[in-house]
Amino acid sequence: MRTFLRCRIVYFVGIVCVMGSIVAGAAIADPSAPDSAPPVMSVTATHTGLTPGVVNPADTITCNLTIDYPHESSHDPETANVVAHWNCTSAVASLEMDVQLYYGVIEVGTGHSENTLKNSLNGNAAASCSTGTYYGYVQGTVVFPPGYTPSPQYKTNESEAYVTCT
Repeated sequence: MRTFLRCRIVYFVGIVCVMGSIVAGAAIADPSAPDSAPPVMSVTATHTGLTPGVVNPADTITCNLTIDYPHESSHDPETANVVAHWNCTSAVASLEMDVQLYYGVIEVGTGHSENTLKNSLNGNAAASCSTGTYYGYVQGTVVFPPGYTPSPQYKTNESEAYVTCT
Protein backbone atom coordinates (compact mmCIF):
# COMPACT_ATOMS: atom_id res chain seq x y z
CA MET A 1 0.00 0.00 0.00
CA ARG A 2 1.28 3.44 -0.90
CA THR A 3 0.12 6.46 1.09
CA PHE A 4 0.15 9.88 -0.46
CA LEU A 5 -0.32 13.43 0.73
CA ARG A 6 -1.04 16.16 -1.79
CA CYS A 7 -1.10 19.78 -0.75
CA ARG A 8 -1.86 22.97 -2.57
CA ILE A 9 -1.62 26.53 -1.41
CA VAL A 10 -4.94 28.32 -1.43
CA TYR A 11 -4.57 32.08 -1.32
CA PHE A 12 -6.16 33.81 1.68
CA VAL A 13 -7.10 30.43 3.18
CA GLY A 14 -3.90 28.51 3.85
CA ILE A 15 -2.85 25.07 2.68
CA VAL A 16 -5.31 22.37 1.64
CA CYS A 17 -4.05 18.78 1.83
CA VAL A 18 -5.57 15.56 0.57
CA MET A 19 -4.37 12.32 2.11
CA GLY A 20 -5.21 8.83 0.96
CA SER A 21 -3.78 5.48 0.06
CA ILE A 22 -3.50 3.31 -3.00
CA VAL A 23 -3.33 -0.46 -2.76
CA ALA A 24 -0.98 -1.71 -5.46
CA GLY A 25 -2.89 -3.39 -8.26
CA ALA A 26 -6.31 -2.76 -6.73
CA ALA A 27 -7.21 0.93 -6.75
CA ILE A 28 -5.56 1.96 -10.01
CA ALA A 29 -6.19 -0.22 -13.05
CA ASP A 30 -3.63 -0.69 -15.81
CA PRO A 31 -4.81 1.65 -18.61
CA SER A 32 -3.24 -0.61 -21.24
CA ALA A 33 -5.40 -3.57 -20.19
CA PRO A 34 -8.34 -4.03 -22.57
CA ASP A 35 -10.97 -4.29 -19.84
CA SER A 36 -9.68 -1.51 -17.58
CA ALA A 37 -11.77 1.56 -16.92
CA PRO A 38 -11.19 4.70 -14.89
CA PRO A 39 -12.71 4.65 -11.40
CA VAL A 40 -16.28 5.92 -10.89
CA MET A 41 -17.48 7.80 -7.81
CA SER A 42 -21.28 8.18 -7.50
CA VAL A 43 -23.62 10.40 -5.52
CA THR A 44 -27.40 10.03 -5.35
CA ALA A 45 -30.14 12.36 -4.13
CA THR A 46 -33.81 11.57 -3.69
CA HIS A 47 -36.94 13.71 -3.92
CA THR A 48 -39.69 12.51 -1.57
CA GLY A 49 -42.54 14.27 -3.38
CA LEU A 50 -45.76 15.35 -1.76
CA THR A 51 -46.32 12.19 0.29
CA PRO A 52 -43.90 11.99 3.21
CA GLY A 53 -41.72 8.89 3.04
CA VAL A 54 -42.87 7.80 -0.43
CA VAL A 55 -40.13 7.68 -3.03
CA ASN A 56 -40.69 7.03 -6.74
CA PRO A 57 -37.75 5.65 -8.79
CA ALA A 58 -38.03 8.64 -11.15
CA ASP A 59 -37.41 10.90 -8.16
CA THR A 60 -33.79 9.78 -7.78
CA ILE A 61 -30.88 11.52 -9.51
CA THR A 62 -27.49 9.84 -9.64
CA CYS A 63 -24.31 11.66 -10.68
CA ASN A 64 -21.02 9.93 -11.51
CA LEU A 65 -17.65 11.65 -11.19
CA THR A 66 -14.98 10.00 -13.34
CA ILE A 67 -11.45 10.90 -14.34
CA ASP A 68 -9.65 9.55 -17.39
CA TYR A 69 -6.09 8.32 -17.21
CA PRO A 70 -3.44 11.01 -17.72
CA HIS A 71 -2.22 10.86 -21.32
CA GLU A 72 -0.30 12.68 -24.01
CA SER A 73 -2.62 15.15 -25.73
CA SER A 74 -3.93 14.04 -29.12
CA HIS A 75 -4.15 17.73 -30.15
CA ASP A 76 -0.70 18.80 -28.97
CA PRO A 77 1.89 16.02 -28.44
CA GLU A 78 4.02 18.37 -26.33
CA THR A 79 1.25 18.42 -23.71
CA ALA A 80 0.16 15.89 -21.06
CA ASN A 81 -3.38 16.19 -19.77
CA VAL A 82 -6.14 14.58 -17.76
CA VAL A 83 -9.89 14.98 -18.28
CA ALA A 84 -12.65 14.57 -15.67
CA HIS A 85 -16.42 14.21 -16.11
CA TRP A 86 -19.64 14.69 -14.15
CA ASN A 87 -22.54 12.73 -15.72
CA CYS A 88 -25.98 12.80 -14.10
CA THR A 89 -29.20 10.97 -14.89
CA SER A 90 -31.06 14.31 -14.94
CA ALA A 91 -30.28 18.03 -14.93
CA VAL A 92 -29.10 19.41 -11.58
CA ALA A 93 -28.95 22.91 -10.11
CA SER A 94 -25.16 23.13 -10.56
CA LEU A 95 -22.02 21.11 -11.21
CA GLU A 96 -18.49 22.20 -10.36
CA MET A 97 -15.03 20.61 -10.47
CA ASP A 98 -11.37 21.38 -9.93
CA VAL A 99 -8.91 19.13 -11.78
CA GLN A 100 -5.22 18.78 -10.96
CA LEU A 101 -2.44 17.05 -12.89
CA TYR A 102 0.62 15.89 -10.95
CA TYR A 103 3.99 14.78 -12.31
CA GLY A 104 5.16 12.64 -9.42
CA VAL A 105 4.27 14.74 -6.37
CA ILE A 106 4.50 18.10 -8.15
CA GLU A 107 1.31 19.78 -9.30
CA VAL A 108 1.95 20.79 -12.93
CA GLY A 109 -1.53 21.70 -14.19
CA THR A 110 -4.94 22.79 -12.90
CA GLY A 111 -8.36 23.54 -14.30
CA HIS A 112 -11.75 24.70 -13.03
CA SER A 113 -15.16 24.10 -14.67
CA GLU A 114 -18.73 24.83 -13.60
CA ASN A 115 -22.22 25.08 -15.05
CA THR A 116 -25.88 25.28 -14.02
CA LEU A 117 -29.05 23.43 -15.02
CA LYS A 118 -27.16 20.72 -16.96
CA ASN A 119 -26.70 16.98 -16.54
CA SER A 120 -22.99 16.85 -17.43
CA LEU A 121 -19.72 18.75 -17.11
CA ASN A 122 -16.18 18.12 -18.39
CA GLY A 123 -12.97 19.64 -17.07
CA ASN A 124 -9.26 19.18 -17.65
CA ALA A 125 -5.76 20.04 -16.49
CA ALA A 126 -2.75 20.14 -18.80
CA ALA A 127 1.00 20.79 -18.70
CA SER A 128 4.11 20.46 -20.84
CA CYS A 129 4.78 16.77 -21.37
CA SER A 130 7.71 14.96 -19.74
CA THR A 131 7.91 11.18 -19.89
CA GLY A 132 7.01 9.70 -16.50
CA THR A 133 4.22 8.89 -14.08
CA TYR A 134 1.32 11.33 -13.87
CA TYR A 135 -1.56 11.46 -11.41
CA GLY A 136 -4.92 13.05 -12.14
CA TYR A 137 -7.06 14.29 -9.27
CA VAL A 138 -10.53 15.83 -9.32
CA GLN A 139 -12.79 17.20 -6.61
CA GLY A 140 -16.32 18.07 -7.55
CA THR A 141 -19.54 19.37 -6.08
CA VAL A 142 -23.07 18.73 -7.29
CA VAL A 143 -26.03 20.80 -6.08
CA PHE A 144 -29.25 18.90 -6.67
CA PRO A 145 -32.55 20.65 -7.53
CA PRO A 146 -34.77 21.96 -4.73
CA GLY A 147 -36.45 19.17 -2.78
CA TYR A 148 -33.66 16.62 -3.40
CA THR A 149 -31.60 15.43 -0.44
CA PRO A 150 -28.86 15.30 0.47
CA SER A 151 -27.60 18.37 -1.34
CA PRO A 152 -24.97 19.58 -2.01
CA GLN A 153 -22.65 16.58 -2.29
CA TYR A 154 -18.86 16.55 -2.69
CA LYS A 155 -16.74 13.78 -4.25
CA THR A 156 -13.12 13.18 -5.23
CA ASN A 157 -11.52 10.79 -7.68
CA GLU A 158 -8.07 10.07 -9.09
CA SER A 159 -6.18 8.10 -11.69
CA GLU A 160 -2.56 7.32 -12.52
CA ALA A 161 -0.66 6.46 -15.70
CA TYR A 162 2.84 6.37 -17.11
CA VAL A 163 2.98 8.79 -20.05
CA THR A 164 5.56 8.52 -22.82
CA CYS A 165 5.98 11.86 -24.59
CA THR A 166 6.92 12.06 -28.25
